[in-house]
Amino acid sequence: MKLNVVFRWKDADGAHEAEGITRDLSPKGIYVNTAFPPAIHGVVRCYMLLPSLTDDETETGDLEATVIGRVVRTDSSDHCGFAVAARVFVLARV
Repeated sequence: MKLNVVFRWKDADGAHEAEGITRDLSPKGIYVNTAFPPAIHGVVRCYMLLPSLTDDETETGDLEATVIGRVVRTDSSDHCGFAVAARVFVLARV
């Protein structure tokens, strides 16, 4: 499942925010396709909305996933992006 991701990080140049699309997502980490990957070894916070898995329109089933971790890989090939090893993985109903 591809999800829109907003991610934030800080470095010597200050605070940054960018967007991307998930390629992989698990409690252990995330891979984000983006033209603006943060630097390797930096700490990043990723936020995405997971759609409801229920057909019941009276139930709000959307979840917000937050992943906080360290960038362990960046790619600058045809599919630019980065991988994060999750230290924190939180799901919250919105």
